[in-house]
Amino acid sequence: NVPISVVPRIVFDRPLDPTTVNADAFRLHSGALTPGGTVRYSLVDRSLTFTPGVTLRTRLAYAARLASGVRGIDGSQPEGPVEIVFVTGSDDRGRPPAPPDPSFAEDILPLVSSRCGTCHAPPNPAGGLALASADDLIAAAARASSQWPGWAILTAGSPERSYLLYKVMDSPGLIGRRMPPDEPLTLDEARRLERWISLGAGR
Repeated sequence: NVPISVVPRIVFDRPLDPTTVNADAFRLHSGALTPGGTVRYSLVDRSLTFTPGVTLRTRLAYAARLASGVRGIDGSQPEGPVEIVFVTGSDDRGRPPAPPDPSFAEDILPLVSSRCGTCHAPPNPAGGLALASADDLIAAAARASSQWPGWAILTAGSPERSYLLYKVMDSPGLIGRRMPPDEPLTLDEARRLERWISLGAGR
């Protein structure tokens, strides 16, 4: 009796390797019926969601299947196929509205400058990375990470490829400590940062 407006979601105990997450990473099917939709990966929530592009059919069995190639950032994989089977009812609860887009001036800049700017401020910012002003934060998008070779500090449009987000989430493989060290970001703050990066990391 699953609502026909369901958005299947699978949560992991570690971040995923972003190179293994694509449009087919998590899909729905019912026999030969394969509803189209959108796959979204959240590094902050360590989850994959599949949002169907149509309302599901009533009283029909569906399977939500994780692609076999999806693996953790540490190379780990599930021991076997991951498939969740459910049967819809006739209830349509609707989908919750998307969270509001964060404002750079009101949400992101105050958050980063207050929580990171103390140590990451000119003239000698920690790790050579300044994060105290709007210009610093925008400039970070052009910087390569010195701790994870091949990664950028911020990858506009791709939070899952942005080292800054891994650093604030205390992900496996970090060099040094989680940041900020004394008072980590709350999940809501991290989600706000993730959403800003996904929208292009602009002013």
